Amino acid sequence: MATTLATRQGILTRTTGCLAAILDDVPNQICIQPSTDSSTRYAYVHDKKYELLKLKRNLESASAHVDKALQAYTQAADGLESDTPQFAGILEKVSANSAAAQELLIRAQTSLTEVDIAIEELSMASPTLVEEETPPVQLAPLPIPKFSGKVWEWENFWSIFDYSVHSRNIADIHKMNYLTEALQGEARRAVQQFQVSGSSYMMAIDHLKRKYGNPQLLLNELAGRLEKCHACSRRIEDQRTLYEEVSSIINQMKLKGESIDNILLQKQVLSKFSEPIQRHVLRKKQKQANIWTTSLLLSHVCDFIDTEVEIQRQVDNNKNDGREMKQRKSISPTPKRIANKVKTFICFFCEKTGHSPRNCPEYTTREQRVDHMKRNCLCLNYGEPDHRANQCSKGACKLCNKVGHHPFICRQTTPFHEKEPQSATEKKTPTITKPSKPLPRRATRQNFVSSAVMHNLKDDDTDVNDDIETLTRMKSTDTSTSTKMAFSSEKRKSLIRLHIHWKLFTFFSTQVQIVPSSVKISKNAYI
Repeated sequence: MATTLATRQGILTRTTGCLAAILDDVPNQICIQPSTDSSTRYAYVHDKKYELLKLKRNLESASAHVDKALQAYTQAADGLESDTPQFAGILEKVSANSAAAQELLIRAQTSLTEVDIAIEELSMASPTLVEEETPPVQLAPLPIPKFSGKVWEWENFWSIFDYSVHSRNIADIHKMNYLTEALQGEARRAVQQFQVSGSSYMMAIDHLKRKYGNPQLLLNELAGRLEKCHACSRRIEDQRTLYEEVSSIINQMKLKGESIDNILLQKQVLSKFSEPIQRHVLRKKQKQANIWTTSLLLSHVCDFIDTEVEIQRQVDNNKNDGREMKQRKSISPTPKRIANKVKTFICFFCEKTGHSPRNCPEYTTREQRVDHMKRNCLCLNYGEPDHRANQCSKGACKLCNKVGHHPFICRQTTPFHEKEPQSATEKKTPTITKPSKPLPRRATRQNFVSSAVMHNLKDDDTDVNDDIETLTRMKSTDTSTSTKMAFSSEKRKSLIRLHIHWKLFTFFSTQVQIVPSSVKISKNAYI
């Protein structure tokens, strides 16, 4: 048991030694000496606060260890037996050690209190330091507005004049001079009855307040403005401007204590807007008649205007999108047009591009084409390799209306390359141009036929010219009648392109029937 007591005493001695060392350093730690330099003051406060918090934790930890060791030491001393050698001396020593430990614990509690106070002082000093470091904001002096006697402007004038001049600690004579300089028109004439002196300054101020600071005068001014305001047109933009003006007047009347929820005022306000807005508001009023107010009326007006503005914006956007789409289509071709431009034909006879199967230069006869299609197992009806003619769903031949073969191998058609070559006379045919001056309508076709035939056959037969000139003069015998010539479409083209032979022209001449008022050419001559 004596050994246990000695061990407990050693632990108590070590813990009390640590606590005593910390307590000796407390007076130096809690001493606060802030720097005079504002740039380093904030950093000093921050670091000092951190050190004090650390000291507080160390004190609390050391005190707890001493208290625990003291309890163990006293318990070991209480367990000693009375027959222990030197029992009385041991008890005296235990009592002295316990008293020393208790004294250290009391000092530790006192030091903890001092540390808490120092931390609180630093916390209170931190906002002050930040405020001292922030430079004061220097606002520009407000210019004193001019007041000409309009009730509408009095409140603004007086608030600024009171802040800039009236509330300043300067002589009244200077304030009076500032006041006279700020007044114009009717207001200046109202103050001129007072002598410019310090004693008359307050009398001038009271006179101006009675004349222009009366709330009833401002209400009358607001009522007059409400009566005069109106929209320039029925356009939604002008209706919005009217709403903003009316809403501002109504809100100011409400701030001045005027009752705005009466039927006369509501009718006056509603009548200023367009008919669509009035209908919308009246429909809303029927649903909310029990809680109807002027503010609610104005809110419904605002909702209607906002909705119309949004609709107008959407319509304008759609119009702009349509214009942009048309511009893009006009500038750049559509994908469909591009596809048509790059589209190429592949001949299913020779499997080459640049020509259609009808004009294939390698397979020019029907027999060659049929043999090629059978040899390559192509559909005789469409030219595809994936089915037979009896399975084809593309329909019949467009020439003979029979099923089972393609129009390019039909017996009723002639291949493109079997056309007869043009004669030397046909190659020399000049291009017929229109006359520079427009001819009379009745003579145009007749002169065109005669001039064309004369130009192309003048080297072959001179007799043709005489007959055509005779035919041309037939029209001049009667200028009041019209010459009608009926030509078959194919024969008319052949007449110009293939230069009708002299025998054909002779046959044409025999078919002309001359009547007293017109020249008629029988259609049967070309059929």
